[in-house]
Amino acid sequence: MIKDILVNLSYGTSQDGVSNYALSVAETFGAHITGIAFHPAVLGGVDLPANFIRAQQGEAQERAQAVATAFVCANRKTIRSFRHWPA
Repeated sequence: MIKDILVNLSYGTSQDGVSNYALSVAETFGAHITGIAFHPAVLGGVDLPANFIRAQQGEAQERAQAVATAFVCANRKTIRSFRHWPA
């Protein structure tokens, strides 16, 4: 029996199909669903200024948070809890 489902919340593409399918499987099996949004690491070492790296990391975190928030808002009836862990 399926107990836990992990859904990758990617940005830049529509998540409707993935989210809807994952939610329907979770409802069918009484499973928990976890959505996770990764933000890409911006690495230094190529003579990039530190403030540029911090700005890129901040933008990536904002995009990941926006995707997670959209997932929760679109599925508010089904989702029982939501947590956000900052990097």
